[in-house]
Amino acid sequence: MQTIVRPRFYCGQLLTDLDMSALVDWTRQRLGLVRHRDGWGVVCGLDVRGTPGRPTTVTIRPGYAVGALGNDILVGHDHTLDLAAVAEDEQKENTLTVDVLLDYGERDTDPHTTFAKSCCAETAACENSRTREGFHAYARRAEEPVDAAAWKLGYDACLGVVDEFRKRFPSFDPKFGKDMQRWLWQWIDKRTPRIWCDLRSRVTATPSEKDLTQWLFELVQEARGAYLTGPCETPCDGVRLARAELTRVKNVWGIRTIDVYPPYRRPLSTDAWPAPLGSVNAAQMIWHRWPEACTRFADLGVKVTGTSTFTVPATVAALRSALACDPFIPCHDAVKIELYGPEQRVVGFCGGDRPLAVAVFKKAKQGYARPGANVDYEVRVRNDDETNVDIVVVDSGWPTWKEQGTLKPGEEVSYNYAVPTSAGATGTVKNTVSVTAKAGTRQRVVTAQTTLPVPRIRLEKSGPKKAVPGAVVQFRFRVYNDSEHVTLPIAVGDNVLGPIGQAEVGPGEHHDFPLRNWEVPKTVTGPQTNQAAAEAIVDGQVVAEAGPVAHTVHVMPDVTGRELILISGIAERRAEILRAGGIRNLVELAEATPTRVRELLPDLSERVVQQWIDQAKEATR
Repeated sequence: MQTIVRPRFYCGQLLTDLDMSALVDWTRQRLGLVRHRDGWGVVCGLDVRGTPGRPTTVTIRPGYAVGALGNDILVGHDHTLDLAAVAEDEQKENTLTVDVLLDYGERDTDPHTTFAKSCCAETAACENSRTREGFHAYARRAEEPVDAAAWKLGYDACLGVVDEFRKRFPSFDPKFGKDMQRWLWQWIDKRTPRIWCDLRSRVTATPSEKDLTQWLFELVQEARGAYLTGPCETPCDGVRLARAELTRVKNVWGIRTIDVYPPYRRPLSTDAWPAPLGSVNAAQMIWHRWPEACTRFADLGVKVTGTSTFTVPATVAALRSALACDPFIPCHDAVKIELYGPEQRVVGFCGGDRPLAVAVFKKAKQGYARPGANVDYEVRVRNDDETNVDIVVVDSGWPTWKEQGTLKPGEEVSYNYAVPTSAGATGTVKNTVSVTAKAGTRQRVVTAQTTLPVPRIRLEKSGPKKAVPGAVVQFRFRVYNDSEHVTLPIAVGDNVLGPIGQAEVGPGEHHDFPLRNWEVPKTVTGPQTNQAAAEAIVDGQVVAEAGPVAHTVHVMPDVTGRELILISGIAERRAEILRAGGIRNLVELAEATPTRVRELLPDLSERVVQQWIDQAKEATR
């Protein structure tokens, strides 16, 4: 926000267009400042309704509004606005929500011939002598009003000093006193105190936890004070008039409803203390003295049931919970105001109703949930409140397990237990621990959840079903990662061939290992079975298994050489042609196709060749 300059006139002054324009600008700037005092929005009129005979058009009735920059917006006649342009962009849905807005607009009018040239600026032969102030109505896809939500994000950020301190120092340890002092000094140096100017000098290297919470409490109040008395904001938006719901029937759009009530219509109001519809922003009373605040609360319509004395908690975690009080008070709620110190400064609105400050942390000791195996968990429960708390701890994955006890302020307890994973588990396994905390009439349920991926793998092994002694046969190995979220290192081994290999396989993917050869011993016949298995190993721990997968090769006697001629119709000449073409024995003939045999002996009919193959199969069965 900049200061404004008022033009000053004196006797004998040569007046130019610049002096006259400066007077107009000063007047407009003065009027623009009124928006910070009285607000902006709809003052009167400006009703929005449908237009007969035009299903996508609304009519804005005459009225008066103040724009976000303080400009007066006058609509002197009915103005129609077609929402079809916004609706035409919608290709998929058959419903559409549109906001109707109004903004200030102007245009130059009344041109006149210029009779003199300026010595300091170029002038046209004809210049406009008036500016007609008007308006600009427009529509856009609905956007939820975020004034209150955005404001509350900034208000909640005032607790950032506590959150950042807890990240750097999760628990109080006196041996880190100098580190804590240095951290607090750096924070203070970046943000000049406005309430406790001596705060930096009071931060020592040998604090108690009570000292820390006091300093952090003061820093939170410093941050809130700076935020709540921040600079005047200038929004960049039009004045909301209404929200329209459109529907499409048989590819034709039409307006179904029009809502001309807040929050979709902005009445004249300021932006200083935004609040959700039906609530009052009580933060405007933070750090005010109670004698003044009590009358302001009454003016705001807030029902105050009493006051309570706010005592700075003994632990940093409890301080975070004590100060995290919602500043938005619903119209029907009664509140108890929290007052701090002998001056009775307002610091909160949750007196007597603050939830118990209990923290729950849960961690799985394994990174995966293996089907059919147990997952080991560690659960820690800490009492950050200022009173003894009775707790009951249960876990959704183990309904019969329950622990209970009493925690003193600042005390922490841990539990270690195992939860079985279902043998049919897939995807991910979610597990929730619930802690029911009670202290007098106060009760709170706090939960913590873990989500673990479930690794699953498959193994396929393929190869020939028949062989002869001394033959070399080849086996294929393929592994699948059926997990949904994790890449797994998968190792494959075979009880005959030994280690096959290891590969990283992504979720939903597979990997083919190079072909492995096996030379059939010359002294064996009959079925020969070998087995393969796969394991996924992460950090030295088996997280998934597949197999064993068995494969059987039937080793037939080596009926080679002239024994091909045992087949009726195969003479020695034809046997030599078959052997030269790679069909050396009855086993190979039984496995050959008629097409392959006829390629070697094209003079034979397919019927004869099929008879040979059938005889070979019978002989080697």
